[in-house]
Amino acid sequence: MQDATVRDPISEGWMQRGAPVDYIGRVSSRCPKCADETPQDEYRTIMGNFSGFGSPWFVRPFQKRSSTRGKVGKRSVWSVCSRCGSMLPADEAAHELAVSFGVPDGFLH
Repeated sequence: MQDATVRDPISEGWMQRGAPVDYIGRVSSRCPKCADETPQDEYRTIMGNFSGFGSPWFVRPFQKRSSTRGKVGKRSVWSVCSRCGSMLPADEAAHELAVSFGVPDGFLH
């Protein structure tokens, strides 16, 4: 039976608190760690440097996440497996980032 727990990249430890992350929705896709089709939550993120409008700098450390709206940076879409918590690239930009980090399959738990 599949676990339907919603997991996000910040709670799983893949991104820092306050990182720009937007929830997109739930999809079903293959997870290389689970070696099975699993429910995955998709997120639009900006990894690395970003700038733009949002919460003031002194409030940002207290927020769990901020939105990608109004921010400039390289956006990518990542999936977080609801079963194991692995963060997997879901688009070409995310795959390019994963390859540049040396983890072409994504960040596996």
